[in-house]
Amino acid sequence: MKVKILFLGCRAPSPTINGFTSIAILVNGEVILLDAGEGTQKHLTLAKLSLGRINKVFITHLHGDHVLGLIPLMESRSLIGIQKELVIYGPPGIKEYVEKNLELLKFTPTYKYDVVEGITLRVEGSKYVVETFPVNHSVTTLGVKVRTTNHLIVYSSDTTPCDTLIRNATNADVLIHDSTYSYIDSDKAQNHMHSTSIDAANTALLSNAKMLVLTHISTRYRDVSRLEREAKAKFFNTLLAEELMTIYL
Repeated sequence: MKVKILFLGCRAPSPTINGFTSIAILVNGEVILLDAGEGTQKHLTLAKLSLGRINKVFITHLHGDHVLGLIPLMESRSLIGIQKELVIYGPPGIKEYVEKNLELLKFTPTYKYDVVEGITLRVEGSKYVVETFPVNHSVTTLGVKVRTTNHLIVYSSDTTPCDTLIRNATNADVLIHDSTYSYIDSDKAQNHMHSTSIDAANTALLSNAKMLVLTHISTRYRDVSRLEREAKAKFFNTLLAEELMTIYL
């Protein structure tokens, strides 16, 4: 089974070209979108990935860099005539967010859509299962795991180190983990309820993950490779997410 992970945006909130969060997971041609920050559509275009292939979107939490690209994506699907149903999954509040935005914009999608709220969701596709679980951030936030026949991909979104993430990431083939800060700024990570590079590496070790990918990197660091080096010192098979980086499983 062909599985591909495409990183659309991988930096913490900032007015940079990839200062948003969004990841596309392709399973046998179907696209599962994890988060949709502002800029998601542009990067989907750069990756030559059609909106028509996306019918499931998982929003981890209601912070702008994870959700501000969702409504524009919904509008574009109508404008280009896509009729495939779209289902949006997310924490409590996501339905109100979608409905109020559509109401204020006086926009009604030309296709069927649904919004499903919850903390521990389970969604079955033709060749995969997606489950969500709580992680520890400043607002209600979901972790996401995508399981196919042969692979487990876990995405932590924004989080501090927590046991629920370790349990759900056990034996993951790929753990995609918040690494907003360097370990030298661990005080900032604690204050803002994010993780450091070392936190991410420790979670990978404790969960027995095979590969760690650091994402949501703060733009305060000019040399972002330092975070990769820090994590590698504890967990060698670590990658730093980059714009349009693709991992094949």
